[in-house]
Amino acid sequence: MLNGIGNIDNFLATFDGVPFEGMTVRLFNKATKLWSIYWADSNAGVLDPPVLGSFENNIGHFFTKDIYQGKNVLMVFRWDARDKIIPFGARP
Repeated sequence: MLNGIGNIDNFLATFDGVPFEGMTVRLFNKATKLWSIYWADSNAGVLDPPVLGSFENNIGHFFTKDIYQGKNVLMVFRWDARDKIIPFGARP
């Protein structure tokens, strides 16, 4: 979407019989060469601040500031895209 600089996905699950839905919005900034990944879910109903980062050798490193148990923390998210997913039924 957005001519290749964005995408969206949904996550559906049930935890202890309670439906849960989450979604991500990912946007690529051509000027900074950084991706912004935003998260929202059916528990909170808010769009969280993005994690920012980029990929090198198919590994993405993303960072954001957050608060955990009342303390300021630096949150790190690592995305390993080295193993390509083979769609069901596409295996030889």
